[in-house]
Amino acid sequence: MSRALRKNLQFIFLGIKIDGMTKTTEEAPPVKQIRLALGITQEEMARRMECSISSARRFEQVGGLPRVAAMRSNLKRLAKQARIEVEGL
Repeated sequence: MSRALRKNLQFIFLGIKIDGMTKTTEEAPPVKQIRLALGITQEEMARRMECSISSARRFEQVGGLPRVAAMRSNLKRLAKQARIEVEGL
């Protein structure tokens, strides 16, 4: 089985919707939805949000949205790239 097929099967098993290259789940916190849709790592997400890796992980695990204006602005831009609307951004 190819690596790509295994990865797609893993997403399907986890209940993550696959839409072309977009992988997202509506049950996941918004930061995780955006990251999965963009297909990037937590480290890359943190870099793009201009925050620490631990902060990006916390937003994914606990949910919620950043309060710092710069991070919110970056997250809004990333959500737009991922074609995901996030209430409260």
